[in-house]
Amino acid sequence: MSELGRIPRDVMAEFRVTLRTVMFLPYEEAL
Repeated sequence: MSELGRIPRDVMAEFRVTLRTVMFLPYEEAL
C-alpha cells in the first residue's frame, strides 16, 4: 500500500485514460 501512495494522481488519471482507450479501441473496430 505504501507504494501506491507514492503514485501521483496525474499518473493514475493518465493510466485510466490509457486503459479506457485500450479497452474501447478493439470494441469500436469490431463494430
